[in-house]
Amino acid sequence: MSAPVLLPPEEVPSRGLPLVVAVVAALGVAVLGLVTVPATLERRRLDRVHSQLAHEIRRQEDALGRLEQLERAARQSTLLRERELRRLLTPP
Repeated sequence: MSAPVLLPPEEVPSRGLPLVVAVVAALGVAVLGLVTVPATLERRRLDRVHSQLAHEIRRQEDALGRLEQLERAARQSTLLRERELRRLLTPP
């Protein structure tokens, strides 16, 4: 008695992809490019604006901190307060 032999299926004849697949793929790449490039440029612009605003906020926070420190010092020192009042009240 002989054992059954399992043979691989017959080889499928190779044929190229239809032309429509290449056309659809090219259209997909074009659409991705048309959508991605403007979005990337806009993202860079927004990142730049965000950086400028963050820098401006830090600058204003630093100025506010200096003013608050000066105000605290002025409240503690009557000499400084009197000197500034004299300076403000004396005519130029």
